[in-house]
Amino acid sequence: MNSLVSIGLLTFNRPEGLKKALEAILNQTYQNLEIIVADNCSENPKVSEMVNQYAMQDNRIKYCRHTRNLGSGFNGRFAISHATGDYYMFAADDDYFISDNLIEELMKHAHEHVLCFSDHETSFGANDNMKNVYGHCETKLDYFYALLNHGGGTPVYGLYNRKLMAEIGLNFSFENDLEYYTEGSMLYKIFLTGLVKFVPNVYIYFDRNSKKPEPLKMCYSFIEAYDRNINVIMNSDLDNVDKKNAMQIIHAHNSAYFYGLFKNLNPYDQQQVFYKILEKGYIRL
Repeated sequence: MNSLVSIGLLTFNRPEGLKKALEAILNQTYQNLEIIVADNCSENPKVSEMVNQYAMQDNRIKYCRHTRNLGSGFNGRFAISHATGDYYMFAADDDYFISDNLIEELMKHAHEHVLCFSDHETSFGANDNMKNVYGHCETKLDYFYALLNHGGGTPVYGLYNRKLMAEIGLNFSFENDLEYYTEGSMLYKIFLTGLVKFVPNVYIYFDRNSKKPEPLKMCYSFIEAYDRNINVIMNSDLDNVDKKNAMQIIHAHNSAYFYGLFKNLNPYDQQQVFYKILEKGYIRL
C-alpha cells in the first residue's frame, strides 16, 4: 500500500481560494492522503460551511478551527502536530496544485530525500522556471548555492520525509518570535543536508498578489530571520571557503531585498529599524 501523505492546508478568510486549493488536492492521482484544514479563526462563515460540506463527502479531510488567531507560525505547527503520515506537505488557501500528478511525481524520489519540491507558476503570468535555478543541481553545494542565489522560500511547499528528518535530527521550525518569514532557518538546515531533490515538469501555483503584511513588521522579522540564517551557515559543516562564499551571496541578495522593504517605511520607522540592527552590536544588512 502507498505511504500516507499528510497535507496541512492553512486557511484564513479565503473561502474561494480554499475551495480551489482543496479541490486540487482531492483531484491528485496519489490518493492515500490525510488533509488537515487548519483554520486560523476565520470570521467568514463560508469557510467552515464549505469545508464541512467537503468533509461529509470525503473522510480524508479533517477540519480544525482555532478559537482565536495565533499567527501563521502557530497554525503551521498545529497542522504538523496533527499529521499522522510519514510524509508531509504544506498548502495554503491562496495557492493550489496545478498538476494532478504532483504528489505522485514527488513521491517517486521521497524515500531517500528529506525534501522534494516542484516547479511553480505565479500570478505574475509567467512561469518562474525553477528548472533554471535548480535543474542543474547535483551536489549539496549546488543546491545550497542555488537556494542562496534565488532567495525564494517556495521549496518549503515541497514533500517532506518525516522519518528521515527524525533520523538525522531535523524538525519543522516555525520561529515564535517571527511575525513573518516563519519558516526561519528551516530551509537552510534542510538544504545543508544535501538530501533535497528538485522534480521538474510538475507545478504549484503561487499567488503573488495576496495582501502584503505591514512593512515595519516585515522588516523586523526579516532582520531576525536573516540573523538566524547567518548563524546556520557559520555553524554548518561547510569549510571556511564555502562559508565565506555563502556569506557573500546571502549578503548581496538579502541586502537588496531588505532595502526594498526599508525604503517603503516612513522616516520614523526607518530610524527604529536602524536602531534594531544596532542592538545586535553589528550591521550585516
